[in-house]
Amino acid sequence: MVCPTTKIPVTTDTRSRGTNVDGGELGYGSVDAFVPQPFVQGLKTRSIRPVVRHRSAPKRIPRAMFHVRVLTVGRRTVKEQWAEDATDEYILRLRPVMEVEAPWIRNDDALISQADADASRGAVVVALDETGHQPRNSTAFSSWLYRQLENGGSRMTFVVGGADGLPPSFRKRVPLISLGNLTVTHKMARLILVEQLYRAWQIRKGTAYHRE
Repeated sequence: MVCPTTKIPVTTDTRSRGTNVDGGELGYGSVDAFVPQPFVQGLKTRSIRPVVRHRSAPKRIPRAMFHVRVLTVGRRTVKEQWAEDATDEYILRLRPVMEVEAPWIRNDDALISQADADASRGAVVVALDETGHQPRNSTAFSSWLYRQLENGGSRMTFVVGGADGLPPSFRKRVPLISLGNLTVTHKMARLILVEQLYRAWQIRKGTAYHRE
């Protein structure tokens, strides 16, 4: 059985002139062809639905359970940018569970003012000092940290003095903690503290980051 045919233009990408089946000259970009009638009728009745692409929803970052501030006397310097980069890296890793801020404070008076403001909002304020309580290891520090966070309503503030340490009057009225007997710069103490915050979280999770 031979289907009836009709003559319709079919667009192509050809860019050369030629001759159609009737012997007529073809224009640029189109040719004539004979297409079976049923196919043409199908083209008239079939609707083409546009493809709708739905943009995937952005991933939601879970809110941190704990909020910790590390207040340090001093300022950011280009000479020790490596310490800043390392500190920022641990802060970024902590984001899913702990929101950590580590601002530089210009002097002791501003440091004490911010520490007192945090304490008035219910945060536990602890100062780093060589005479303070020294956890026997990182596991003990992890346990101590989470106890403090629970007591302080999930908020805690660490205070790190400058090159000359903290004012004696301030050290007498806040709990003190020591990271060890070795002497390090206040910028290194800041970095070590933030790394220990991350390590404490990994210990609590039971990951392979911490090894005894």
